[in-house]
Amino acid sequence: MNNNTSVIKKPKETFAIIRIALIKSLLVVFIAFAIIFILNLMMQSYLDREVAEIAKLAEKTARAEAAITESNNEAEIARLRFEADRVKAEQAEAFYQKYKNRGSYQDYGQFYELYTKTVSADIMILGTSHATHGINPKYLEEVNTDYKFYNFALNGSNPTYYYNWYTRLFREADYPKPQMIIMSVDWFMFDDGWLWRRLSHDDSPDRPVDIMRKLKATEVTVDTTDTEQIAVDDPLKTEDTENSKKETINIFDIDAVLENLFSRIAVIYARDRIFEMLGSYLIPGSENADISDAAESENETETANTTDISEEIAEFKLPVYEHPYLVDGSGFVTSDYYHGYIPWESAYAGHVQDAGCNDNPSQISDFKKMLDIFEEERIPVIFVMCPEYIPGRNAPQFNEKNDYLIQLAAEYGIPFLNYNTDLASEINDDYGYYSDWGHMNTKGSTSFSRKLAEDITEYLP
Repeated sequence: MNNNTSVIKKPKETFAIIRIALIKSLLVVFIAFAIIFILNLMMQSYLDREVAEIAKLAEKTARAEAAITESNNEAEIARLRFEADRVKAEQAEAFYQKYKNRGSYQDYGQFYELYTKTVSADIMILGTSHATHGINPKYLEEVNTDYKFYNFALNGSNPTYYYNWYTRLFREADYPKPQMIIMSVDWFMFDDGWLWRRLSHDDSPDRPVDIMRKLKATEVTVDTTDTEQIAVDDPLKTEDTENSKKETINIFDIDAVLENLFSRIAVIYARDRIFEMLGSYLIPGSENADISDAAESENETETANTTDISEEIAEFKLPVYEHPYLVDGSGFVTSDYYHGYIPWESAYAGHVQDAGCNDNPSQISDFKKMLDIFEEERIPVIFVMCPEYIPGRNAPQFNEKNDYLIQLAAEYGIPFLNYNTDLASEINDDYGYYSDWGHMNTKGSTSFSRKLAEDITEYLP
């Protein structure tokens, strides 16, 4: 009798064990989801505050620009224009201080310029990383003083990316039409295996375009009868504009679906900032330190109290910010960022690397469509191929690909400055100028930019 009872109790005991284990498992899952949910709320709040802090500076810009329209005195207008430029410089510095520790700061800096028009460049530089790290606008401006240059080249960018960038983001931002475009071309530029960039890389949540859309959504309206009254809408309540369309996701592309899903969860897409975020809650006010430091480091300039415009303008000096040396994990020298250019420093001993490429016909098609748009809009274009360390690349296809670019330039009537063929120099033969066979370091980009500054003078509009 006891044996039978024992047999009957075993299934009940087993069920009880399973039930307890299931409850514990569900409890663990619930706690895990609760932690993720709370962390996600904290992260989203942290990111939102970060954008809002930068957006507050738009009030100063609005006041400065509104004051210009209210004055009829030429000397006062000149002073107010300087003040508006000074405030924009202060705002740009605050943006740098806030985002300088993010990976690839040049992405943030370039989209900041695109949407805020702080420089409002006369001449734009487009292209791949060879231009990003190779063309420094500082030296182009030193020689060609009548023009403002900005380097909008981005790592990994291909013709399709820039066609979308120009027809969507450039127009969405309403950036001034350039007087000329320096198009940095590469013999491998139609290989989208090499050049991986897509718009989703930049307009996903908490990426540069998303941040700038939030800042742009800070609509500042000024009552011209009372410049003290400024209404700033919540910068975090924004909707994508008609032009900012998302890329279509194929539901059968698991990687793309997961990427799109995880890009909506703040604690996942900003996971590298979790400790930084937690620190902001544990040490209240620490997140404002960078902006405070930027304000304190500003060089204040006194202006003369005179109605002589030429004398007064001579006294105007925009603040110059000096940044402590800062290099990110990729070797990009963030502290030397200037108008889109950022140097890359990496040890290179001149070893030879194989470099082949496979053209994607759609990339060629999009490049031509982009050139057609520039032609239609009457924007002069000049092709520039940045120097490469020729002994360090094994590129059997170079001549074939280069010939096609020469043909394309002739077809569109575009001048072509090729610094790997007819304009090659000592830069091409000394690996001390490079971080690898294709990317110049600071020394190389400085020497090349100074040379390019002289060479483009005859083509400037």
